[in-house]
Amino acid sequence: MQFLPESMELNESFTPLVPPAAAFEFLSPLGEKRRVPEWNPQLLHLPGAAWERGPSKE
Repeated sequence: MQFLPESMELNESFTPLVPPAAAFEFLSPLGEKRRVPEWNPQLLHLPGAAWERGPSKE
């Protein structure tokens, strides 16, 4: 069976209790792995891709 990737967009909002710049690292899959060692995300991206911050809303 051939793998056919799918995408989905989910939207939610919340108010962080710390500045967004401080919270950013905790909200990525790699940040979650630092907090929860058992978490083993499979990152699906092109080789050489890097995490980047989007535009700030501050």
